[in-house]
Amino acid sequence: MLDVGILTILFDKTFLATLAAALFAFATIVTLGLPLIARDGLSDRLKSVAERREELRARHHAALNEKRGLLRVEPSNLMKSTLDRFKLTNLLESEDSRDKLAMAGYRGQAPLIAFMFFRFVMPAIVFAVALIYLFVITHFHWSLMMKLSAAFAGALLGYYLPDIFVSNITTRRQQSIMRAFPDALDLMLICVESGMSIEASFGKVAGEIGTQSVELAEELGLTTAELSYLPDRRQAFDNLAKRCGHQGVKAVAVALNQAEKYGTPLGQALRVTANENREMRMQDAEKKETAKLRELEGRFDEMQRRWQERGDEIAARIAETAERRKAVDEAHRQTARASREMREDWEKIVPQPGGSAGQLCFERAPWPLTTRSSNQSPQ
Repeated sequence: MLDVGILTILFDKTFLATLAAALFAFATIVTLGLPLIARDGLSDRLKSVAERREELRARHHAALNEKRGLLRVEPSNLMKSTLDRFKLTNLLESEDSRDKLAMAGYRGQAPLIAFMFFRFVMPAIVFAVALIYLFVITHFHWSLMMKLSAAFAGALLGYYLPDIFVSNITTRRQQSIMRAFPDALDLMLICVESGMSIEASFGKVAGEIGTQSVELAEELGLTTAELSYLPDRRQAFDNLAKRCGHQGVKAVAVALNQAEKYGTPLGQALRVTANENREMRMQDAEKKETAKLRELEGRFDEMQRRWQERGDEIAARIAETAERRKAVDEAHRQTARASREMREDWEKIVPQPGGSAGQLCFERAPWPLTTRSSNQSPQ
């Protein structure tokens, strides 16, 4: 009876309609509620990702600033007092010393003082090291004048060591700037076309490009500061081109100066210069690849020449071995011919009587033979 009652309820039209309405209502609530729940979770995840990104960026910038701070250490009073005592500032400072140091990332009076101080002390240091090396450590069979001349040549080289150091730093700095400069131009173009001013664009790009090139971010930040306080804005762009020292940056500075002077759209100028810099980078990459291919071709030709020489040497040895083998075969044939002739002669003389056969054998023998005396008896 209980089973019959349950089946009756299950197949009741009113119960089935109520159950279907409840299922549709639950499905509607789930359909409408899940997007709201997912949207809230997504916003929380995006917020946490943004906080983590800002934390990592702040940590990265702090580490980079700490690293860059080593280059801005104030020189000791010893350097400045030494230069002032001997009045070497005007003597050691060249016309483009400040520009070279600025291109290497060293700005201000402190790096200039350190540069001139090392120009003054490095010749003496290198001269002393060369004397110790030539007279104490090594024992070259040179005369005294030759050793002193080598030491003076080292002192002259020591005067140019600071310039070589600054030149290497400048080269690495320019390479770092030009690796990230096309991407910085694209970001700057996006910022300008979105309605931002050139100062705000430089500041925004300087904050974003720091993860790729700290040097470029530093130059863009300095340009932003110069745009805010220099009376002539074109001077800021010229200073940027002078500090970077690259044709691509100079082209961008010229385009921005023309846009400032004639009122042309900045977006168009930046788009043209971005394409030019991208083409310039592709040309540099093609030049490097061409140089590598030429180097590989030269190595391949050298290896082929060496293998050819080795093959000629082996062929010469094989020919020499063949000649020797021919000579040996000829000697064997002559020996066989002589043996055959001796055998034929022996066969001719064996049937004859004893006296004449023995006499003929002794006459044709190639070595001296001695006969026993008549009074000796055989053993």
